[in-house]
Amino acid sequence: MELEPLQKLNNQLKEDRYKFSVCVYKNSFHARGTFLLNDGSKKRKRIKLDIPADITRLNECRKRVTELQLVLDQNKNVLPDILPWQKEFEVESKQILVKDAKELFIKNWWKNRQSKYKWWVIKDSEGNRDKVAEKERNKNATSQELIDKRSWSGISPYLNRLKKISNSALSVGSLYRIAETNYPPQTRGRKQVVQVFKKVIELCQGYEVGGFKEDLDQLQANKYKAKKKPRIDDHKLLEIIDKLSIKMPEWGWCFKMMYTFGIRPSECFGAKVNPDLTCSVLGLKGDDGLEERTAFTLTKSMIEVWNLWEIDRPYEYNMTDKKYDPIKAKQWTDSWGKKLRRILKQEEMDKFTLYMIRHSWAIRAIKSKVNSAACAISMGHSLDVFESTYLSSIRSRDISEIQENL
Repeated sequence: MELEPLQKLNNQLKEDRYKFSVCVYKNSFHARGTFLLNDGSKKRKRIKLDIPADITRLNECRKRVTELQLVLDQNKNVLPDILPWQKEFEVESKQILVKDAKELFIKNWWKNRQSKYKWWVIKDSEGNRDKVAEKERNKNATSQELIDKRSWSGISPYLNRLKKISNSALSVGSLYRIAETNYPPQTRGRKQVVQVFKKVIELCQGYEVGGFKEDLDQLQANKYKAKKKPRIDDHKLLEIIDKLSIKMPEWGWCFKMMYTFGIRPSECFGAKVNPDLTCSVLGLKGDDGLEERTAFTLTKSMIEVWNLWEIDRPYEYNMTDKKYDPIKAKQWTDSWGKKLRRILKQEEMDKFTLYMIRHSWAIRAIKSKVNSAACAISMGHSLDVFESTYLSSIRSRDISEIQENL
């Protein structure tokens, strides 16, 4: 279309002190500007006016932007979720829009937490993200804020899948199709998306959602099963740990702590050996925040052999103040794993992983007839998770070995 008439319209809007202009996007007129949203943030965006980009319809476009300005004036400059010309997106009173159901989930998830939703996002006066301010804010964040941020990052991708149906009425069927299409059966993603979507449905009790949350359980007909953990001979494992401790001396203490106490890689940054030869561990416990627990060893002699009282690690967090940064812990763990994979490739040991050290501790514990509940607590697992993850790895020859020792 000709640009001159559109420019004239925008000049007129500017003279009338409108804080947005009209543009053409995907063959339709849009209002473009920085708008104040319901959450208090400002965002630069295009608002579809639902008028084709036809020069003969500019007068209609002028009326539509006047209507938009009137709505903003009446709403204290806050952009509403539904504009007057978007009536076709309204649903029956007993139904609820997907975007509103999503908002309910977000509010419910964050309501009992010490930190606020998206505390890590800071915007400037133009509504753009301020990376410098965000970096400083993250630097000064509390442990609980960082934990909430990490936990939310594991949930938000599933909610983001709902974006394409935001203005549709919520239904179990639509959630079912999204989960089925995007997450293969018997995967962790399928299991988690079902949990999140069931919670969305649960929070919308009182609305008609066309089905029951239990209908989503059909997606779990073949439930997710953790992959069987690879096994490694204990003597061979000790040889590997000694070799890696020479190749990666900055991580030697951490390798040995994992073998001795069965702790997670990220927990090495806040672990220490106690006088009674147990290990104090500080780490994450799901969404509940920090967990302090005591881990025990199956090989007390290795504490002395490896002198594990002498802490030597490249990164640690403050155990005294309980200042735990899950983001940095993950970054350091990733760095550890990256270097390990490079060395393992050079040594032609590609199948070895960090978690094989922790897994071997669990197998040794089972073979030593240590109480499963005690093992689960020591490893920071529930009894169900411990048994489903590790008992399945016990082989026939292990059973024979256990029988011989009875």
